[in-house]
Amino acid sequence: MTRVWTEGFEMQDLVEITHVGGVINTTIKRSGGASLKLYDYQSASFTKSITAVSEFYLRFGLYTHDTVYIYWKKGGTTLGYVKYLSGTLSISSGALSDSGSTILVPDSWYLIEIHVKIDDATGAVDVRLDGVLECNVSGDTKPSADTTVDTLYFIASISAAYTATYLDDMSLNDTAGGADDSWCGEGKIIMLSPNDDVTTELTQYPALTDHHADVDDFPADGDTTYVQGTVVDEEDLYELTASGLVAADVDTINRVWVESRSKDTTSTGGTLLLFINSNGTVDDGPDVTLSTSYTKKILSGEFLQNPDGPAAWSVAALDALRAGVRTRS
Repeated sequence: MTRVWTEGFEMQDLVEITHVGGVINTTIKRSGGASLKLYDYQSASFTKSITAVSEFYLRFGLYTHDTVYIYWKKGGTTLGYVKYLSGTLSISSGALSDSGSTILVPDSWYLIEIHVKIDDATGAVDVRLDGVLECNVSGDTKPSADTTVDTLYFIASISAAYTATYLDDMSLNDTAGGADDSWCGEGKIIMLSPNDDVTTELTQYPALTDHHADVDDFPADGDTTYVQGTVVDEEDLYELTASGLVAADVDTINRVWVESRSKDTTSTGGTLLLFINSNGTVDDGPDVTLSTSYTKKILSGEFLQNPDGPAAWSVAALDALRAGVRTRS
């Protein structure tokens, strides 16, 4: 697996992102139910820390009326950036630069992909616009002694109080592992939320009728409604809302994962796992160690195939999918 990061803001929070002047938006989005809105007058930004890599592929949906910079950095040192200004995209990396010629229409969704390779001789920065190469440079992309990138920094210079920049359907690949090691390509991220109970072994707080009603709040409501387990291998399993997808309109379903906001109430490093149940076939994610707050993104890992086969995911299989949580320690 070489997918480093995937984010569609469907959980409607900004966990794992450092942000200034950013909020979740549920009105203007490229797919699913939410996007990230950068809106503070003058400037708004967010920072994403990643495991250091020397080469990566970044994808995001962009909807803007304003100037936007996408920097890649090592610590506080900028190694290069892509800029959207006055309708066009451009690259700056050390002494290298290039500009695209396509004029982007303001306040419209575009898919931007950026490939960066840090090297003092064979480096490269390539930018695709809706899947087509728009601008690129090659050569020395290592303007400092740093050979890797560990920080992505997005900043929008908001032109007026009524304008904003929106980001959605974000993903990042590195080049290791033999899969997901190149361009991310087209991708739209949607959520299937819990809407019925199948197995209810965990304890509800407060004690209501339906367990799924305690875990279907987006953003998560913290300690207001939740389920909790105190015995190893207790689990809840939930039916999910239908995807709303039409099979004839879907090219490929690339990955499925389960995500939660969970915490440890005893400060002892408790663990849980998230899992899927496809037509009775269960596939578990890894054990995940919890923190004592809801500020950690809890993930199952990615299921690239339907375990009931295994086979490529179909819309029918997705719509019949169930998901759950199991206590581990």
